[in-house]
This record gives sequence, C-alpha cells and structure tokens, in this order.
Amino acid sequence: MLKIKKSISIILSLLLALGLSAYKPVFADDSKTITIIHTNDVHGRAEGDQKELIGYAKLKTFYDAQKAKNPDTLLVDAGDTLHGTTFANISEGKNMLNLMNEIGFAVGIPGNHDFNYGYERLIALEKDAKFDYLCANVVRKDGTKDFKANVIKDIDGVKIGFFGIATPETLYKSSPKNTANVDFLDYIQTSKKQVEELKKQGAQIIVAVTHLGIDESSSERSDILAKEVDGIDLIIDGHSHTRLPEGLKIKNTLIVQTGEYLKNIGVVNLEIKDGKIQSAKANLVSFEQAKDIKPDEKIAKEIQAAIAANKPMLDKVIGYNETELVGVREKVRASETNLGDLVTDAMKKSISSDVAITNGGGIRASIKKGDIKMGDILTSFPFTNFVVGLEVKGDVIASALEHGVDKAPEPAGKFPQVSGITFIYDISQPSGKRVSDIKVNGENLDTKKSYKLATNDFMAIGGDDYTMFKGAKKIAENALLSDVLVDYIKENGGKINYKENGNRIVPKSEVTKVDTISEVKADDMKAIPTTHKIIAEGKSILIEGYIINGDKYFQVRDIAAAFSNTAQSFDVQYDKKSKSVVLKKNTKYSGNNAKLSKISQKAPKIVSSNQKIIVNGKEDQKLKVYLINSANYVSLAQLSTLMNLNIK
Repeated sequence: MLKIKKSISIILSLLLALGLSAYKPVFADDSKTITIIHTNDVHGRAEGDQKELIGYAKLKTFYDAQKAKNPDTLLVDAGDTLHGTTFANISEGKNMLNLMNEIGFAVGIPGNHDFNYGYERLIALEKDAKFDYLCANVVRKDGTKDFKANVIKDIDGVKIGFFGIATPETLYKSSPKNTANVDFLDYIQTSKKQVEELKKQGAQIIVAVTHLGIDESSSERSDILAKEVDGIDLIIDGHSHTRLPEGLKIKNTLIVQTGEYLKNIGVVNLEIKDGKIQSAKANLVSFEQAKDIKPDEKIAKEIQAAIAANKPMLDKVIGYNETELVGVREKVRASETNLGDLVTDAMKKSISSDVAITNGGGIRASIKKGDIKMGDILTSFPFTNFVVGLEVKGDVIASALEHGVDKAPEPAGKFPQVSGITFIYDISQPSGKRVSDIKVNGENLDTKKSYKLATNDFMAIGGDDYTMFKGAKKIAENALLSDVLVDYIKENGGKINYKENGNRIVPKSEVTKVDTISEVKADDMKAIPTTHKIIAEGKSILIEGYIINGDKYFQVRDIAAAFSNTAQSFDVQYDKKSKSVVLKKNTKYSGNNAKLSKISQKAPKIVSSNQKIIVNGKEDQKLKVYLINSANYVSLAQLSTLMNLNIK
C-alpha cells in the first residue's frame, strides 16, 4: 500500500511540473474542475525547435496526457494559426488545419492573418475543420453568414457556451481585397447578443474566444470587451502577442493569452460547483517546462512529411548574402533596415519607378549571412503580395510618410521602408507634422508633381490604413514580392552586400551629433519633461524622463523595473572598478521596482555622456546617453532594440 501511495505521489509531482494534474475532485461530490488548454498566434509554427518553440507534436502529448487524467478538458485556439511560415503558406493553410484536426481542437476562431489566402479559401478551410470554427461578427455584405457564431459544449453536465470574435482590424491588417465582400459587425454589440443568446440556450458558463488583443494602439480590445459586456466568464484571446502568466482580471472576467508562436501553452482551470465558477486560475507552461515532453509520433511524422514535400523548392540557392539582412519585427516596424532597403530597391527597379514604399510589417524575418535559399525569401516575405505601380502626386507621398511614422518610435506594421526617398522625422512633433526634408532621388519633393510609385497590392488598396493610395491610377502590376526580390538578386550577379547605413529614414535626434563629453547649453538643447506608460505583458508602469531632440530618454533602472517579473526582464548593475553600467539580458531585475525616479519640471542642464555600457559582457558604443542632474538617461527606442524589449 505504501508503494502504491508513493507511485501516485511521484506521478502527481511530474504532472504538476508540466502544468498537468488529475483535476477530478475526490472529496467534493458536487464540484468539478474543467480544464481549457489554449493557444494563440501560432503563425504556422507547427514544428518545434530546441530554443523556444514547443510545437504541435508536444502539444498533442500534453493535451492527451491532461485529458487522460481529467476527461473534462478542452483544447481551444484563438486565431492567427493557418498562415505565417512556408510550412503553412505553401498549402494555403491546409497543413495547419490537418494537424489541428488530428490534435483534437474543440474550438477555434480566425485571426486577421487567417484571411490572408482570401475569404473563400478561409471558408473552404472552415468546412474541412473537424472542430467548431466560430466567428460571430463576420457576415457577407448580403447578410449571409458562413461561420457558426457560437456553440454549447456539455462537459460532464456543465454547459459551457463559446462564441468567437475576430478583430475588425482585419479590414486593414489583412489585404483589403480579402475582406471586400464581408462586413465586421460591432464587436461589443455582437458580444452582448451572443451572451444573451447562449444564456437563453442554457449556457451556465460563457467563454469568448477572441482575436482582439490588449494593445493600447488598438481601439477594439479584449479588455474593453470585458469592461463593456457583462456575463463573460473567460476570454481566450490573441492578436497582441501578449504573455499573461496568470491571466488578466477585468471586473468578473478573466482574460488569458499565451504570447506567440507556441512558445507557451495556456492552461485555465475552472472550478465549478452547482453550475457556477468558484475559481478560475490561469497559468502558462513554458518552453523550459515542456522541453522534456515526448513529441507525439504521429503528429511529428505528419509535420516531417509536409516539410519533406516542400524541401526541394525551399533548399534551392538563389544567391549569396555578404552581411545579415535585418528583418526582425522590432526593427523593421520602427526603423530603416538593410532588408527594407533591399526589397524596396527591388520593387523600384521591377517597374522602373521613381520611388518605392512597403510596410515594415510585411517583412517577417532576417536573412543570415551566407547562401540565400528560396526558403529564406519565403520566410521573410510569406505574404502573397505583388508589386503594384501607382501614379501619385508628391503630396500623397508626403501624406503616406507621415502616416507611416505617426506611431514612432513604437513599432508599427505600417512603418515605411523606402527606396528613392530620404526624409527626416521628429517624434516630438504631433502626428501629421513629423516629416521634413523629403527628397526624391536627391531632389526636393514637389508636392504637385506626379511620381511613379512602386508599392504592394496590400497597401495600394488601403492596407495598414494607407488610404491615401486608394483610387490612385494603377500604371503597372508585377510579380510577387518574393519573386521580384529573387530576380533582383540574380540580376546583381547573385551577390548582395547591403550594409546598415540607415541614411534613408533619419530620426531628428540623429541629425545633430554631439561630441562626447562636450557640455551643451540648455538654450541649444532642451530636455522636455515627459511621462511614459510602459505596458509589459499586460501590466503598466509610469516612468518619468525627458524628450531630447525628439527622442524619449529615461533612466535604465526605471525601464528595467517596468519589465521586472516578465519574460523580457533584465538586470542593471554598476561596476565601480570599470566604471560601467552592466546590463544582463534574461536576468531577474535585482533593484526595487517600486522605487522609480522623479524628475525636476525645470529645464535641466544637459551633458552628453560617454558612460560605458556593457551588455552581456560586451561593450555597446551605439547607445546614446545624456547626463542630467547627475543621472544617466538613455534613449528608450535604442534600449528597446538593444535589449529586444517589446515596448508598448
């Protein structure tokens, strides 16, 4: 008997370590625990890796093990799953859907990128889904509905009502042509109707599966939904790529989200008594916790079979790259990069245009130094966008550039990568009045002159809210961006050497250089007091600092405090011996995150500093530092890039 108890204890310990447990209650006859395992924003990452991605094969093992211990377990996906990698895109989402069917998802919804193959393709995939693919707020313009709005699942006598909500941002965060024949109903009013309808049908628990997110730059969000709509017990969310380790409680609603790319598996345990929730607890199973899970053999084989079928095309070498081409999300959405320069140069040449503009959000990955394979191109440019030539006036180009930088320095998918254009922008100025000194091929932009613009078909019809391009005269149409880039590389002898010059798009703070250790008079350079709210994984913190030459500057410790207790946490120390500020990535912050700096509202004296900065053992000489009132202040935008911070 003692051996049996010991074995049970060991099994339970292992299950708890993996975020699993045998949740069938033993002592309470009238209570039970229902577990919902959830994913969001997988973006085609079916295959796991050894660094950070769990993958579908381990997810299947995880789900099966949980369900074996507690049959009252469901698997739910909150969208942006069917698109995003060559694995997904070559099959137009079918590879991902087949795996979701095999794994055993119960409920799913479409995210904005799931519309990328076109609405009719999405509906074809929906018909092949063996799970309930829900979406209550998308209807055809003639009023007909293709998606089921809601479903009730009877889980061991408890009726749980699910309904789905897709982000209205799909209208411009997927190509507008993909939603030309559909409308997005008001998400708040639709949700109220769904709660009412599900309760009439006898639902005891209401779960909204949404692709809305909690990014404050969005006007339709899940936190607003929780505030405005009563009766929703749980929101399983996606879209903003937010990691919520224990969920976010708004009024009586728990919001959960896992981050992105299946780096975490979400688990929600609902303790139910008499048909009512007694407690709702959320947690995330991280890559580290899941790394020893044995992958499901059948799922793993299906993934490898699909990869093998794609391999000959993806492994084809089309050129050689002499320097890394930067395409990481944090950079292409906030600054000029050499990959942005390369693709816009290719676009411009393909139709012999005067200028080219493409959205940074359309670039999804960097290309390493060395052989360039077709798979690298398709990974960086996974969307099936093609080059379009438009005839536009100079004032339209100016308006487009203003629109592209109006969120800077915060990353935004609409940030413009350009060719044939140079300009300066000043973030201290209001939106719409930030851009200056626009030059087209070295000459001042003439707002009344007509120019030939190369862009992509997504932007040409108003994608990423580039509405100034809608209705412009179309003068050319060319191949896919990926094909145009391949041709350009071959035309250049197969060798590419694009350095990070950063001389096309210049923030005003970089226009005037200050000599190291030179004292600058307050009359020549002003430090304007400012307060900035940083949102890290759903939690916000207000920090005080200064705007200098249009850039926001704060003390490093305050920024570290904002990211303490998150996956992006970093530590800050001062090494007296080397007189260096030492930063360590992926390290718990050792300071007091409640003790933040307070600034003087009076114009302070500014001294450009040569403070030595060490990051993970290596000196960084690019981070701009100013000494203000005996304290070092650094550029928020530069630090976020240096430390890979997702600044909101």
